[in-house]
Amino acid sequence: MRGPSDVVALPYPCGVAFPNRSLSRRLRPGPDPRCYRRAGGLGCHRGLPTGEASGAELPARHQNLLFWGVHVLGAAREERLFGPLLRLLGRPDEELDVLLGEALTETLPKILAGTLDGDAASLHAAIADPAIDEIARMPLFGVLAFLTWEGRIDRAATHDFLIRFDESRTIRAGEAGGHGWETAIALLGFRDLAGRVKAAYADARLLGDLADYDWFEEALSQAEAAPHHPARFEAEGLGYIEDPVPELEALLALTEGDEEASAEEPIRNPLRDVGRNDLCPCGSGKKFKKCCLAA
Repeated sequence: MRGPSDVVALPYPCGVAFPNRSLSRRLRPGPDPRCYRRAGGLGCHRGLPTGEASGAELPARHQNLLFWGVHVLGAAREERLFGPLLRLLGRPDEELDVLLGEALTETLPKILAGTLDGDAASLHAAIADPAIDEIARMPLFGVLAFLTWEGRIDRAATHDFLIRFDESRTIRAGEAGGHGWETAIALLGFRDLAGRVKAAYADARLLGDLADYDWFEEALSQAEAAPHHPARFEAEGLGYIEDPVPELEALLALTEGDEEASAEEPIRNPLRDVGRNDLCPCGSGKKFKKCCLAA
């Protein structure tokens, strides 16, 4: 008999509960190949789910299994997950919201960081793809910055990509993905690119309601002062999935918090359209939930 403490109720959509010990067991010997099928619930290509990236519709139970499976495989650093996850981000934003929810900005960057298959070019392509949702583009820049700092992506190649991204004018002026670009420059301490960030503010490609140049300068200076210290990446929620169980529990807590906030929302709330993971409208450059929402 399983006790209440043995079960993790996933924050995903049909409410299927999985045993805590089952999640842990998947991690110890490495992922069971059957886990790929359980994660996708549809046809597989080389053992990986293809339905989520090919446009086939997933039943609610399979959505839950996919959500659970990618976290387990992310913790196991399974590199074959990287490509399908990048393709998944090309789906329409309403589908991403259904499939990933809070995980899009909370845990997906860590999963991608852990499963990079050595193909930095595919990460560059995803970031530069105009079809990628702006909320997804921002954490992809974080993944790029973190993996470059770790030495898993060539620093010079990242430097050149950040220049090309600026020159391509791929995204709309004021898009949140632009903040991801300036954040990557700051986190990596690319002082020679500061002029490009300043110019982007001057011509309104970067807007002061998301961050400002003073914020960028402070973040850049911190990276220059302590280039090998991981604290700035940890503050941005960048790193690896070490244990999926607490990560899933944290996502569940976020989901429950959203539901409670919705139930208690006042009739007139000037911030009612701001999501927890959106940039705070006060201009701090932080996520709403870590800034004014927490005040």
